[in-house]
Amino acid sequence: MSLIRGLVSARTWLAFTHHVVGLFLAIASFTVAVAGMAVGVCTIPLAFVGLPVIGLVTRLSAAFAAVERARFRLLLGRELPGWPADPLRGYRWLIVPTRSMMTSRATWGMIGYAVLRLPVSVVNFTLTVMLWSLGVVGVTLRSEERRVGKECRSRW
Repeated sequence: MSLIRGLVSARTWLAFTHHVVGLFLAIASFTVAVAGMAVGVCTIPLAFVGLPVIGLVTRLSAAFAAVERARFRLLLGRELPGWPADPLRGYRWLIVPTRSMMTSRATWGMIGYAVLRLPVSVVNFTLTVMLWSLGVVGVTLRSEERRVGKECRSRW
């Protein structure tokens, strides 16, 4: 009875949803962080065109970090602390990052989290789907074994 209770409990499905949503968020944040930083760094020599791109990437990384904290709070009931606020950080013209922002630990921590989240999410998602599949195969295999065994006994 406890097996069925575990399958239908809200905690089980919230954890499963947490892994699935985490994979999609990791793909999006990884793509934005890596592609955005690459484009930003490559276009800095072109009259500093890359600075607004890097500023946009840092803003989006901060937004992804806020979404991650909200996801943990909503699906797992865990409160993750945010990065400590740095009073020197900021943007010029709302998008060009300042030097203190680009050297801030919090900025690079959020970008690093966006990049490193993808491999962790892929492993979590793969293990979750594999274990669920093994459970379904185990249940159906046992019932199929019983059905075939009854058919074989009835023929003899």
